[in-house]
Amino acid sequence: MDENLRKSAITLGILLSISILSKVLAYTKAEENKNDPNYTAYLDDIVITPSGTEESVFDSIRSMTVADMEEIKNKNQLSILDTLDDRIGIWIEKRTTTTSDPVIRGLSGGNLLALVDRNTLTTMWGEGGFAGDDMYGKIDAESIARIEVVRGPSSVLYGSNALGGVINFITKESPLDYTLSGYDFGGRLKGTYGSAADYQMGRIETWGATPYSRYFLGFSARHIDNTKAGGDSEELDPSGGRDYSFDLKTEFKLEDGRYFEFGSQIMRRPEVYRYYRPTQVNENYRDGVSLGYRDYTLEYVDKFEWRGYYQNKKDIRKWLNSDMEGMAQWDTYSSDIQINKTVKNDHELTAGLHYQLDIAESPDDEQFTITTAATGEQKASPDTEWDNEGIFIQDQWSMTSRTKLTGSFRYDHFRFKADDNVFYTIPGSTAAENVATIDPGTFTERAYTGGLGMLYELTEQWNVSGSWFRGYRLFPPSFGLRQTGYGLLAPNELLDPVTGDTFELTTKVKGDIVSTTLTGYYTDFDNFQQPVQGSYNGMTSYDFDGSGTIDSDENIYVNAANGDAYVQGVELECEVKLGSIFENMEGWRVFGGFM
Repeated sequence: MDENLRKSAITLGILLSISILSKVLAYTKAEENKNDPNYTAYLDDIVITPSGTEESVFDSIRSMTVADMEEIKNKNQLSILDTLDDRIGIWIEKRTTTTSDPVIRGLSGGNLLALVDRNTLTTMWGEGGFAGDDMYGKIDAESIARIEVVRGPSSVLYGSNALGGVINFITKESPLDYTLSGYDFGGRLKGTYGSAADYQMGRIETWGATPYSRYFLGFSARHIDNTKAGGDSEELDPSGGRDYSFDLKTEFKLEDGRYFEFGSQIMRRPEVYRYYRPTQVNENYRDGVSLGYRDYTLEYVDKFEWRGYYQNKKDIRKWLNSDMEGMAQWDTYSSDIQINKTVKNDHELTAGLHYQLDIAESPDDEQFTITTAATGEQKASPDTEWDNEGIFIQDQWSMTSRTKLTGSFRYDHFRFKADDNVFYTIPGSTAAENVATIDPGTFTERAYTGGLGMLYELTEQWNVSGSWFRGYRLFPPSFGLRQTGYGLLAPNELLDPVTGDTFELTTKVKGDIVSTTLTGYYTDFDNFQQPVQGSYNGMTSYDFDGSGTIDSDENIYVNAANGDAYVQGVELECEVKLGSIFENMEGWRVFGGFM
């Protein structure tokens, strides 16, 4: 037997034994503790991200990670993602105090889809390439009440970029329900100081409710200094920054069963420093406005929901001791309609329409529009418009009292249009006659995705499930002859979407002493884009800097969607309620895992 296969089999056997032991321990005290009102296992968390309807983590076919308000509140995050830094199935890469980037099952950056209240934070460009740390810094950790993560491809409900998973940040809302009469309100002040990075944060919150409206309003300001990498390492200088933000969430009850929502988030990060780029300072900005309407009173559907969203993001980079400045910016407009309907008491249907338009200038934030006094403005790519129309349907069928089957399908159409009136150059090149270019026009592409899964309840506290789900990402075209670390990248049109097919086997135990989740997965990627040496206009290399010689980074490469890859692994989560074992330890829990 192959050595790696043998080790994997042994590991899976050990983890399965732990999971079965959890079931045995759970059963021994089930009768004694089943009515304990003070205990809720992590598997009882109610989520909406994976299916579009409310369901518990225990009943979900998807692999989920959830961080609730209590967990977020108990941590002083330098970035909202720091909340997840000890969770199974997610690794948080952190290179400065103010930025973090998640890695889920081997993928990061634009291959993960980030949402705010199910509205896209990620543009279709996936700014940041394979690292999205700037993007996640545009979310104030103090404005978030809950984080729901779907581990693995999840494009059926959310479309492109959900190749490796979905992270949904759910913002705070008024903790007060609608009043019977009059006005009720409350508030909160928070101040934090941390000596490790001279961390200073202030937060003001207020909320209120009337018989017909509820609101939540918050304001935050932070300053963070340099940090250390750990151990006896030197201070990372510079690695700090400062920011301030504003968030608002309101809901209006038009009548019983009909609601209108309005929300807004504004983030300003005027200083972001990176120790590995000591001669630069970055600025990040984000404005988001959301509208929503929910109706439970319609005759033919159980729920109708519409969401509208506008978002502007801007990244600016300034070079110290120089007048050079770079800028990238994105405008996103989106509209989503979703309906839910239960048919014959055993089919829960979810269907929806999605439209998104991204308008961008220099949309790769590592290839800004560069401005200097000597050269004026130099664009690294043409101004672009990228729109997407999608339609999906999902059915959760309760085949028997113990068996649930989920099937889903989605179709997307994309149109990519670059401004063919803009003559642009690649900043840094001295060979403008060959590098300057007119964009090649308009491209279209389509994508199909779906999923199929089955969950079987062995008992009320133990289930097993198997599933297949597909995710995809459509990468943007490349314009001009661009210099990268490995060579010169030639232009390319839209290539076929990168797809990821994930196969999972999961068992979950929701016990009164021990709760566990054990998942084994295999993901196969197709059409993975990778640069390979090639030619451009008959040339295999090009003197990009005009030095008279061909340097090692002046060979020509071409993006090719011909890469195959896979990732496989196991994930074990385990929570033990010590209060069910030892007296006088009510409320104590131990949580751990392995991946």
